[in-house]
Amino acid sequence: MQATGGWTHHRSTWRYGDDELGPVNLGGTARTLDEADGAIPLEDGVLAASGVAVLDDSRSFLFTPDGGFGSREPGRCDLYVFAYNRDYDGALAAFHAVSGAPPLLPRWALGNWWSRYHDYHQDEYLALTDRFAAEDLPFSVAVVDMDWHRVNSVPPGQGTGWTGYTWERTLFPDPEAFLAGLHERGLHTTLNLHPADGVRSFEDAYPAMAHRMGVDPASGTPVPFDITDPAFVEAYFDVLHHPLEEAGVDLWWVDWQQGHFSRVRDVDPLWLLGFLTELLTARD
Repeated sequence: MQATGGWTHHRSTWRYGDDELGPVNLGGTARTLDEADGAIPLEDGVLAASGVAVLDDSRSFLFTPDGGFGSREPGRCDLYVFAYNRDYDGALAAFHAVSGAPPLLPRWALGNWWSRYHDYHQDEYLALTDRFAAEDLPFSVAVVDMDWHRVNSVPPGQGTGWTGYTWERTLFPDPEAFLAGLHERGLHTTLNLHPADGVRSFEDAYPAMAHRMGVDPASGTPVPFDITDPAFVEAYFDVLHHPLEEAGVDLWWVDWQQGHFSRVRDVDPLWLLGFLTELLTARD
């Protein structure tokens, strides 16, 4: 594959098996910003200084005809070659022709977001947003970190407070009023989620979730997190997410920190969580 146009005589030809184009690939995105502190390496993108960019998609999972997902056949190679010279708009258009165009960000998402890892009381948080307004500090999104749910009040023997779906009532005695107050101030709201520990018996939604997943609620057996199980995915959003969205949550901060592995080979929970959250949160 050769990028023609005569603007360079070097590194504009790619042959299957070449691994020399990496240094001239202009980069794409990063899977996560966890533990980032300054510059981080980027995965390959569809633009390259040489005029030829190569994406190796051989390890990503596949969507199946029935709407599910699965692993690729071992040993198969799936490469995408973008030979567009400096026609970067053309390369991006070709990528969108293959992948579909990404949804446009709403205007409010491009504003300032307030995010602090702190166990706010709802009155303290609303007072802070009022102070921002009084001092002409513009914000469009209010981020509530993990202390929105039960963290320090998890019963003994139930694990840590890292995962949770039940409001911490000592900090948020009236969650609906809190969310309404943020909306009245022109702020959209996102809550932090660490879903890896599944749904345990102290959660308000546990009986409904256990029933949906065939677990006897009286047993107290945790419902394990399994994003590769279609039944779990349906219940995860129907039982856990949608009621909170109806109460006023606008979007989710999916904070997955448990690696690339799931029950199905090559299915990355973080990627699938992002995809399904966007798809099912935007259902309306």
